[in-house]
Amino acid sequence: MKEVFAQLSSQELKISDVIWMLSATDRMTRTQASALVLKKAMKGTMEAILKEIQSASGPGRTHLIHLLPQLDQNQGVLSEVEKMLEHKNEEVVEAGVDIVLAFPPKVVGRHLKDLLRHPRRELRFRALHRLVGQTETEPLSSDVRALVLPMLEDSDERIRIHCIRALVNHPDGPLVDRLIDRLPHEEYNVQTAIIQHLEGFMGREELGMVDRLLPLLSQGDDMLRSTALKLTVKHADPKEIIRRILIMSNELMGWMRGRILRTIREFGDDLIEPIADLFSHEDPDVRLKALIFASDFKSPQLVEPTIAILKDENWWVRIIATDLLGRLGDERAVDPLIECLEDDELRWCAVEALSQIGSPSALGPIAKLLADKSPEVRMQVIGSLELYNDARTLPMLKKVMEKDPAVEVRERALQAYRHISAKHEREVNEKELRASFGYGKTNRQIDTLLTETRRIGASDLHIPPTSVPIVRLNGELTRMESEPFTPEQSEEMILSMLEPHQQERFERNHQLDFCYVIPGVGRYRANIYRQRLGCAAVFRVIPNELPTFVGTGLPEHLVDMTSYHQGLILIAGPAGSGKSTTMAAMINLINEKKREHILTLEDPIEFVHPYKNSLINQREVGKHSKSFASALRAALREDPDVIVVGELRDRETITLAMTAAETGHLVIATMNTTSAVKTINRLIDAFPPKEQASVRMMLSESICFITSQTLLSRADGNGRVAMKC
Repeated sequence: MKEVFAQLSSQELKISDVIWMLSATDRMTRTQASALVLKKAMKGTMEAILKEIQSASGPGRTHLIHLLPQLDQNQGVLSEVEKMLEHKNEEVVEAGVDIVLAFPPKVVGRHLKDLLRHPRRELRFRALHRLVGQTETEPLSSDVRALVLPMLEDSDERIRIHCIRALVNHPDGPLVDRLIDRLPHEEYNVQTAIIQHLEGFMGREELGMVDRLLPLLSQGDDMLRSTALKLTVKHADPKEIIRRILIMSNELMGWMRGRILRTIREFGDDLIEPIADLFSHEDPDVRLKALIFASDFKSPQLVEPTIAILKDENWWVRIIATDLLGRLGDERAVDPLIECLEDDELRWCAVEALSQIGSPSALGPIAKLLADKSPEVRMQVIGSLELYNDARTLPMLKKVMEKDPAVEVRERALQAYRHISAKHEREVNEKELRASFGYGKTNRQIDTLLTETRRIGASDLHIPPTSVPIVRLNGELTRMESEPFTPEQSEEMILSMLEPHQQERFERNHQLDFCYVIPGVGRYRANIYRQRLGCAAVFRVIPNELPTFVGTGLPEHLVDMTSYHQGLILIAGPAGSGKSTTMAAMINLINEKKREHILTLEDPIEFVHPYKNSLINQREVGKHSKSFASALRAALREDPDVIVVGELRDRETITLAMTAAETGHLVIATMNTTSAVKTINRLIDAFPPKEQASVRMMLSESICFITSQTLLSRADGNGRVAMKC
């Protein structure tokens, strides 16, 4: 055959004479014919080959396609291919695809880019497969890599997976970053493919995989967080990984830290040991963060390491350690915690921890602290005695009610006395009990009336202009034993309470809301107003003790409201239904359990919240801000985690509250409505009809919880209880 082709090479030939040989079934014939065509450079060769490709098949067609790049007429070939790619016949288009992919990428770069963006995903996949199909076990050239990278964002899942397989044979930092960035946006199969390859990269130090994976711990996808933690802990020192997570979490928003905590908690006891090891770290900040993370576990493995740091030089570390031991509830911690009762900074926390453990051996040492100089400690002791529920503590509590110098401590003792008596089925004479309750003497008549209102357990005091004072006791209005007031006497008594700027506002507006404080007795929410017969006033008794979920009888599942990190929580109910009490109980719980910035906007400030675990700033509308809306607008610039709005009254306040909820804040507010459905309707109806569709959308994304309540009188006549709707 070689001799035949040697003779043909010396003759004048046309492409039509040899074109059939180029697609012959015999490989030697095709090879010799190709060499002859390239040597002779016959006229019309390109056109003839293009035509023959469309009718040829099998190896012959493939041979013709790969012959085209060897011609001297490349530009002409590519011009014809462009026409083929736009042809209506699918077979012609596919032939054009094959021809483009037969050329080196640097020659047909523009055509490849167009083909890889073709609207038909089959052609995109086919082009990609022909481009990288033979190189999945080899690094891609820079030209091919540049074409493949954009395909990571193709709409077709198969194409994205194919790209990943081709690219990961020669990974670098930018590629790894790109794959990790894609993870949160990918479907399960693509995520699985990426994760498999990321695990293969873990041993390559130059890629710094731990640094790149740790940020995934703040993602919203549980699977991604779990994968990131599993890979980093598996391929690096778990203790070092936990330390880095602790440091990283300090810079994240509260809801992001919560995600990381949930993921670590899923690993259970596997991560207890590395966390506990960090309790002895030289950096106090690391020790503290490790303790906070450990607080979400209830493993016996934590008891001994936590006891060991009860004498830490950092007082906050000691506080968290004490709290953790209480939550662990292990008897091994009782004696060390009793020793902590001698520490002024730990005493109140140690009392709470011991009461959580409930060991009988701790009751005596706790009860001795009823004589402590700090009212906060005495309050904590009373709460602890209530949890112990021992009838032997009743005489102690009665003595506290009579003698303690702090009114809030006396009221807390009264509450505990009632609770323990009820548990042991002992009758309590409420009138006699309150008669023994000690209050300081007051000089002003209005102070005397308000003190008596609190003493008898009433919720409100009414001062009408021409009648005896009236109190609301257990939901019923009852006249007090007093002489009727004249309009002049009522006005003089009421105005004597006001400061000059309050008198000015009252004279201007003929009504005034404010908070009134009687030292040694308590706080009252007051409203004074003018009516037909003269000046009148209404006072709401604000309990001295901050309400709790247990103390107010709120259902336990409402505790879940405080686990949200962002969104809108609404407490609804008619006037006088206990909304403020429920809201105060929520704030108190967040203050005890979380380290967040709580900003309250109230009119007026009722319950005063001390700093516990959280930072609390309370602003009063009219005194510290002109309106709820202006205070809420400013709040968005004051770095709060939780924003508490006393009442959603108008459209502007509602809009700002929903905006704050959408931008990562937890917003807690009250509304004067009678049901959850009416609460939603009130929110929507506050806006013009053309805006209501967008308001519905905002609410659907931001609303977390609505609780609606009202108060009913107890069957025994001693107070009222909430009816949950």
